[in-house]
Amino acid sequence: MNQDNSVINALKRLERAGAENSETTRKLIEATRVLSEAVAARIKSDYMELPAFYRCRFHGEDTCWLESSEGTMGWSSLSANCDRDMALRFAGNIAQGWLNEVVQLLEKRKQEDQEATTSLEAATQELPARLPVQEF
Repeated sequence: MNQDNSVINALKRLERAGAENSETTRKLIEATRVLSEAVAARIKSDYMELPAFYRCRFHGEDTCWLESSEGTMGWSSLSANCDRDMALRFAGNIAQGWLNEVVQLLEKRKQEDQEATTSLEAATQELPARLPVQEF
């Protein structure tokens, strides 16, 4: 009889632990989805490699997804295909300052783009009003 009670008690504990684990994992994946979509929406790039095996790219006309290749075969979206392991890696990267690395990358790209634009605009000012057409 005592053995039966211990099995029943163990099954009850297992049921509770399983339900709690499922809910915690669901929240972890949902938080990853929300944060990754917020990051991607602020980057707004058709394609950009990011630190720590991430990239941002458009899916459709106006949806930008954050994707990861770390620990996966190919690229997986943190919005559509996120699992517990991917969410834990993302949470770890966030905790280690990944967002600051992304900001630094974007600031560097902005500077490069501004310098390139200035050079191109200066070069265009030097062009004659109408370029001759060359025939081949």
